[in-house]
Amino acid sequence: MSTDFEAVIKSLCPEVSADLTEKEKNALPAMAIAAQGILHYARQRTLATTRRHPRSSRRRRRNHRVPL
Repeated sequence: MSTDFEAVIKSLCPEVSADLTEKEKNALPAMAIAAQGILHYARQRTLATTRRHPRSSRRRRRNHRVPL
């Protein structure tokens, strides 16, 4: 995956890219990779929480009660 991160930032927000230090420019790929990881994690969490119906577990407990 070889994209010109500096060019991307310049196109998104030119006023920011103008005053990036060399050190910050070197950190751009790492920041982009970290951001992708965070987004991926967030998507997984939302998928996991929205897939289940909240009432289903309650109903299951009621149906499978052991008779005394």
